[in-house]
Amino acid sequence: MKRSAFVLLAVLAGYLPFCPAAPAEAVDTPSAGLYRSITQREEGVISRTAVMALRSIVQARADIHQKMLEKARHDLNEATLLMETIRSDLSTAVVRNRIWIARTHLEYETAQRVMEDLPPIFSALRDIEEYFPTDKAKRHIDNAKRYLEKGEKKGAERELHLADNELVVVEVELPIAKAETYVTRAKEYLARNDVTKADEALKVAEEKAQAVPVGMESALQRAQSSFWRASRSYAAGKPAEARTYIEQARMYLEKAAKTGNVKGKEEVGTLSRSVTELEQKLDKGDNTAESALASAWNKSRALAERESEYLAARWEEAETTLSVDDDLIEAKLHVSYGETYQVITRESAKAAEELDRAAAYLDKAMKNSLLDQATIKRIGAIRKEVTSLREAPEQSDEAWKDRYDQIKDEINKLLRQV
Repeated sequence: MKRSAFVLLAVLAGYLPFCPAAPAEAVDTPSAGLYRSITQREEGVISRTAVMALRSIVQARADIHQKMLEKARHDLNEATLLMETIRSDLSTAVVRNRIWIARTHLEYETAQRVMEDLPPIFSALRDIEEYFPTDKAKRHIDNAKRYLEKGEKKGAERELHLADNELVVVEVELPIAKAETYVTRAKEYLARNDVTKADEALKVAEEKAQAVPVGMESALQRAQSSFWRASRSYAAGKPAEARTYIEQARMYLEKAAKTGNVKGKEEVGTLSRSVTELEQKLDKGDNTAESALASAWNKSRALAERESEYLAARWEEAETTLSVDDDLIEAKLHVSYGETYQVITRESAKAAEELDRAAAYLDKAMKNSLLDQATIKRIGAIRKEVTSLREAPEQSDEAWKDRYDQIKDEINKLLRQV
């Protein structure tokens, strides 16, 4: 049996015992375990598969140094297969595939026919809602349905795309996507027999693959997960349970503040200090407690995403080169904070301040001498949209929520490109 067949069998051996559609790891009480966007079974399979992909990349580099280029190509094909398997192993894979089917049907089917794709999407979302936040994705699917009812396929496609964005497991999929990019580059270099550049690309791919288990163990990821569970518990009339989850979130925030990179410590520390005020609101039954919890979750989610984005981009690269990545990442963070203040807590002055900070980072990004005019133009369009939000931060309806999501989507596209 060929080695690649053994690789597939090893992956399947880890995958077959569980089905993502059955949330075995979902928990209803703090004592049953912490909420995780990646279940423990998934994490084990992903970690093993990531190590196997890393091994194939390292072996390919060894092959290159030994002038065994055909074997290097074979090892890189194995690495690609393994990384694709990681993505398909995630519990969000079923619903994202369903969304992909609907978006593809939009290319050649009638709007009425595409409507038939929506019930399976809603069903798949229900399957994961106990352990993965699905509210935003559901809102976008609802919006897509309204567009389809009016026969507006372009609007439906946009909403389906935004729904898919909400289902990305950032801490896993960002580094995997980056690793795949560099493996693909290495294959292209090998096709041209440029072994030096192929090896350089694979050295970066190694770093990206190694970031997968690091991201899954992130204290910020655990903090935002605990805040989300606290928010659900409080909304369900379980304040004591919510308080326990908040304590867990505080513990993780304190850990993140001590161990995280300097760029994130200020915001993490501020959020950690706000937990005391949040607990007081819960104890008093304050009518702003629910929105305060949602705010804490949104902020911690934004901080966790920023951490994952820096991890995928490499901290040392972001801080020591003229890379525009860091400016875009910071701009996205402040857009997310602006959304929190505008849409959730209705603090228009704070929303305006965050949008000003986002605009400043976008201005800085546009001055980067390494960017081409097309990219500068795209950043300028995003800045214009941020400014329009800044001019009317007191508004808060579905259209404004979608505008925030679209801005973040445009920044994400630039981050993948740059």
